Amino acid sequence: MDLEERSLRLIGELSQAWLSSLEDTGSSLAKTLWTRDLDSALRDADFVLLTFRIGGMEARIRDEKTALKAGVIGQETTGAGGFSMALRSLPALADLIKRMSVLCPEAWLINFSNPSGIITQAATSAFRWQRTLGICDAPFTMHSLIAALLDRERREVQPGYFGLNHLGWIDSIKAGSSNLFNPLLSMLKGVSRLPGYPFPLDFIRTLGLIPNEYLYYYYYHRDALNNLLSRSETRGEFLTKRNISLLEALEKTSVQSDKESIVKLYRDYLTSRQETYVSRGAGDITGDRNSNKNNFLENGFPALLKDRITKALTNEEGYAGVAAEVLEALSGAIPREIIINTPNRGAIPGIEPEAVVEIPARLDKNRVNSVDRGKIPKHCLGLMKTVKAYEELTISAAVNSSYREALLALTIHPLVGDASLARKLLEEYRKQHESLFPELR
Repeated sequence: MDLEERSLRLIGELSQAWLSSLEDTGSSLAKTLWTRDLDSALRDADFVLLTFRIGGMEARIRDEKTALKAGVIGQETTGAGGFSMALRSLPALADLIKRMSVLCPEAWLINFSNPSGIITQAATSAFRWQRTLGICDAPFTMHSLIAALLDRERREVQPGYFGLNHLGWIDSIKAGSSNLFNPLLSMLKGVSRLPGYPFPLDFIRTLGLIPNEYLYYYYYHRDALNNLLSRSETRGEFLTKRNISLLEALEKTSVQSDKESIVKLYRDYLTSRQETYVSRGAGDITGDRNSNKNNFLENGFPALLKDRITKALTNEEGYAGVAAEVLEALSGAIPREIIINTPNRGAIPGIEPEAVVEIPARLDKNRVNSVDRGKIPKHCLGLMKTVKAYEELTISAAVNSSYREALLALTIHPLVGDASLARKLLEEYRKQHESLFPELR
């Protein structure tokens, strides 16, 4: 379902071409329907996979540029940009869940929409849709990279992950009865940085944890900001050009009804997007696009690992791969442990039971059982509590149309941290987004 007729038609045709290209016999049982009517899309659904951006890519670009102009990190999910996106998104989420309660009351809501932690939290706590979980491809990619470094399959290793969305850490790597966390760090001796990963290995050893790449914004705040400011365009501007080019190419190819070419176009697009995402992690954030990869491969690692590492970093499945695993598990077809956004319910001591966290959970037919994480480092818990307080204030501001709570939320976020700056950002976002922004009193 999409509101934009052209992109709906082109992606619908792409979906049909993709299905027909699959070799497994089950693909013949699937079909694609598309509509611009939300109620038609929701009626009798078992799963609702949600991704939307109120205001489109233009709004994302405004979020990024407004933050950078004010001298803070311009990123659509973290800090000021994520705050603006959340306030625009939550009224639409409330409307969606109201419709779901009538049209598909037993459905699972699988949230892709950013900022995923806030959206999932609001769905479960503010709008009371208990069959909700949020997914993100960042832990999935970390898991894939670690498996590639250890020359193992993903299913053979299980990272011990905890945190919030875009604010998480790995503190163990289990393979059977063994913990390979320290052996992995020892194996990386002499390597300054992992390919496509922004943190110096010395910092990881100091931390004693492998942080989600988004924590670079917190741990290397000045470097990240300076490098974002040095770019000629924001990530939103870059992706807008790529998306326009993709739709134009799909339109030309669809006229020829060449299904193989349609699928190849999209595969190439996904690979390119992932490659530039990796270079954003090691380029827009750190200012170094290529030395990570070269340094890594020139420090005694077998050349045969190169392909596995590249595949892990540019995995075309991305969100779709995570979603497929979630759907397989919740339908009962293939139960598995997956890192998701879900209410804490005692998994991490010190975090409220209904606070949504990002942790491994065992998914089976219509069941989500969080894995007990136990105590976590105090510095991680402290940062999580601060960001969780920001998230809850942001949700409350949207639900209560409260200017005071919105201002307080932005003020306490670690990447803003100043009341005068928060007020300036809030006023600018209200001005920039006009009717897209909720009325705050």
